[in-house]
Amino acid sequence: MFRMTSVFQLVMRSIKIFPILKLILLIPYKILCSLIQKQITLITHKLIIMDPKLINWVAVVVAALSSFLVGGIWYSPIMFAKAWVADNKLNEADLKAGNKLKIFGMTAIFSLIMAANLAAFLADAKTDLAWGTTAGALAGIWTFSAIATMSLFELKSWRLIFINGGYSLVSLTLMGAILGAWR
Repeated sequence: MFRMTSVFQLVMRSIKIFPILKLILLIPYKILCSLIQKQITLITHKLIIMDPKLINWVAVVVAALSSFLVGGIWYSPIMFAKAWVADNKLNEADLKAGNKLKIFGMTAIFSLIMAANLAAFLADAKTDLAWGTTAGALAGIWTFSAIATMSLFELKSWRLIFINGGYSLVSLTLMGAILGAWR
């Protein structure tokens, strides 16, 4: 039976027999501890310098509305509507049966949450268009990855993953650009 204490004892015995192992194991451990400490310091420092007064709430609303603009174009017939409907195994009747108030109302709320969250991370006097766009793109990569992970377990097609993940990437990049430029 595997026991962590047995592994630990084996490592400790090996270090006594082969002192060079101490260096081999200790150096990565020290480096890892140092990196973790630097990250904690960086995160703590960043949390301290985030200034809510630097959030432009009009820009947050505009950034949230921009996701509707991107979505309206992205999921339109000129872009990906046909593929999105087919890969989701939907039809016109399904789309018409959906509660539009609920769908668009909740989408507006979630878009505001995303924009406000991104604005909080960008609440620094040094934030500009370049950093806002970069941060938005990085957030988009994060959400693209989350969409891909869930979609793979739901057995969705790669085409659908790229459609939905691509929307998230483009939408958040634009949000970041708006929030970064509109200080």
